[in-house]
Amino acid sequence: MRLDSTDNVSVQDFYDVIVCSWGLPTWFGRNLDALFDALGDLTMTPTVLVWSGLGQLADIDPELAGAVLDILRDAVGQAPAFAVIVRDDLGVSGFDGLL
Repeated sequence: MRLDSTDNVSVQDFYDVIVCSWGLPTWFGRNLDALFDALGDLTMTPTVLVWSGLGQLADIDPELAGAVLDILRDAVGQAPAFAVIVRDDLGVSGFDGLL
């Protein structure tokens, strides 16, 4: 499963990319609760999410970027067959791109 949000210029763009990339319905809530729920549905089978664009999201909305990382970590913790690879080089000591 891929998420490429490198061309985002707004929070709305971020959620639009999620809807398009993951084939979610147009009524997807475009908020953090809806994101967590969607991940629960999408990770019923072994899944690897490869995300490019965390850095861009952090530039647009640092709080949202942190919250999305928290949600991804929670989803990884709850779904044993779910992994996340962040392709951005964030320059964060000890961050290897895996959640």
